[in-house]
Amino acid sequence: SYTLREVDLRFEADNAETFAANFTGEPDVRFPTIYRQYSNRDVLCMEFFGGHKPDAAYVHSLRPSARQKVIDLGIGSIVKMIFRDGFFHADLHPGNILIFDDASVGFIDLGMVGRFGTETRTRMLYYVYALANDDAADAARYLSSVTIASVGSDHDGFRRAVEDLNRRWLAAPAFRRPSLAQLLLESVSLAGHYRIMYPGEIVLMAKALVTV
Repeated sequence: SYTLREVDLRFEADNAETFAANFTGEPDVRFPTIYRQYSNRDVLCMEFFGGHKPDAAYVHSLRPSARQKVIDLGIGSIVKMIFRDGFFHADLHPGNILIFDDASVGFIDLGMVGRFGTETRTRMLYYVYALANDDAADAARYLSSVTIASVGSDHDGFRRAVEDLNRRWLAAPAFRRPSLAQLLLESVSLAGHYRIMYPGEIVLMAKALVTV
């Protein structure tokens, strides 16, 4: 279903305009303007972004302050998309991010997106908040609350397994922990062992966070 939406370029045009509206007032985060009069299902005409791809050579040429600005904008943008807007870019590999000369950033290839309703967004925010407060049990409870049971599901077993995973993550020295995104991805991968399913958007969110 995502692939079918991606090949209809009218959806990408809609996405670009939604992202631009969500980031109004944040000039350091840019999305291409869409020229609707030249676009249709099979053709997408948009503003050209003359930025730099974030490859190793270019990144090493940046001043430390500019490099930090790019990192903050990249991570800050996906966090805002997920937890503030409930509408996020789900394919944030380096080819879809551009860096401009003033260290502002632009996002392109906006066909794959995820959407969260208010309830799911709130539960995922509480999940992150619980981990930040070293509460492995609450984090597991919030994450398991967005799952979908199927025939033969062991929901309690899954929650306990996620809680154990959270405890191991929290017990590790901070400098040796995998990223929070990797922890979320491992938690999602546990679900299959307990015949538990996640909504597609949760998987897309994990993918987006790990990639960025």
